Amino acid sequence: FFFSKPQTITMTKLRPPKEPQPNHLPTQFFDCHHHYYNPPINADRYHSFFHKLGIQPYLPNDYQKDVIDDLKHGIGIPLVGSVHVEALPDVRAGDGEVEWVSQLIREGKCDNVKAIVASVNLAEDDRNVVEEELIKVCKASLLGKRCEDEEDVGLVVGVRWICDYVGPYTMDNATHVATTRCYPNGVDYLRSMSGGSDGSENVDASIKFERGFALLEKFGLSFDLQCAPEQLPAAALLFAKYPNIPVCIDHLGKPMMVLGSGDDDNKNSMPDADKLNVWKDGLRRMAMLSHVYIKISMLGWAVPGWWRIKDRELVMRDLVREVVTMFGADRVMVGSNWHGDAGCSDNDGLDNNGGPSASELITKVSLFFVDDDGKSLISCEDRERIFSKTAQSFYDTRRRRMVK
Repeated sequence: FFFSKPQTITMTKLRPPKEPQPNHLPTQFFDCHHHYYNPPINADRYHSFFHKLGIQPYLPNDYQKDVIDDLKHGIGIPLVGSVHVEALPDVRAGDGEVEWVSQLIREGKCDNVKAIVASVNLAEDDRNVVEEELIKVCKASLLGKRCEDEEDVGLVVGVRWICDYVGPYTMDNATHVATTRCYPNGVDYLRSMSGGSDGSENVDASIKFERGFALLEKFGLSFDLQCAPEQLPAAALLFAKYPNIPVCIDHLGKPMMVLGSGDDDNKNSMPDADKLNVWKDGLRRMAMLSHVYIKISMLGWAVPGWWRIKDRELVMRDLVREVVTMFGADRVMVGSNWHGDAGCSDNDGLDNNGGPSASELITKVSLFFVDDDGKSLISCEDRERIFSKTAQSFYDTRRRRMVK
């Protein structure tokens, strides 16, 4: 589909509203994706890589102000919980990050965090090392017994190992700097078995990655997939082999700047057809797998400036509607990706004008499911799924994870 004019998309997988709904907003928000970090303090412990990048601290009190308070005072919506997602700790140091976040929880500084997605290099040379690292991150989140008869339990429910790769890392392409933690120019953990471009070293990495990925089922852990759209078909082939490992695609599948740059002098309102086709083809393959979910987050990576320029907002709306149509509300969740500031959270620096506040994000995404006449395109139940219940179910936040 193309966006020469606003599109009307039939949401075939969604339940239509049973009655008029004057309020387009959800009643609550569960944030499925955000980060805390303090590299200057934790550089020697687990964040030397992040510290070298010059990243400044982002702490629970910042999130309280930027997200929790902003939602409450801006649009009257309570945050009912959140998932802390790893923020590039050093290799074999993911347990240090988990332990730090768990300590913040124990100290009452971030009661909002109900689950943790940890960092583990699934592509270690030795499969036993991967297993040891999984044990370490799970044990690092132990919060202590609540009574003598109870087993100790933890909050780690999943793992993320960032995979974005489109070629050697250059700072200007979609290859993520995180892939350089183990390989100087980055590496493709997903595509080498189906046409990767980095030769034997890359092939070896993908074999090891799958071997480590398979271990997640043993630990009852999910996987957060962050990759480039070009990698989605290979990821779908891999995940189809492991239906008992729940997967959530981060950041809408990360189509990059489909309208071009976020500069105000860029007046283009027609998305790049080639980029869209690659992205849609990959997502369709993923949507066919019932254990794969997706996050509506970091929208400015796809369309910088979507929140402040109407034409771009319409393009973003149609991308989001396309995703919800593919996956259905039962497998879609909204996340703030909040860290640093609004610009980092929304577009990772692609828009010099920053990004939307938390309340603006929730309001605008809510309006994506309202037609031009102000009629809701989805039911109240589906709205609550998209903004809270799907994430709570996927990350299993109603019970704390048992650690053997």
